[in-house]
Amino acid sequence: MIIDVTEVETERPKYNQKDWFSGKKWMHTVKFQTVINANTNEILNIFSDIGKNHDFKTFKNSKLKFLPETIILADKGYQGL
Repeated sequence: MIIDVTEVETERPKYNQKDWFSGKKWMHTVKFQTVINANTNEILNIFSDIGKNHDFKTFKNSKLKFLPETIILADKGYQGL
């Protein structure tokens, strides 16, 4: 499995602006987490979350479950997976 998150700029919301503001990008963003099967390049899951959340918190919010023997390729934002 390959798992990664990307941030996409969004229009500034009227309410709860703090939730959507990404300190890393210095703009209001939405995070999209994508899970891909490395063998078939099939997209298995896409999950969106607020911009201020860390990649690992976005993973926990998505409530994805993997078997222990699954090999997962991810960046350093997913340490502890």
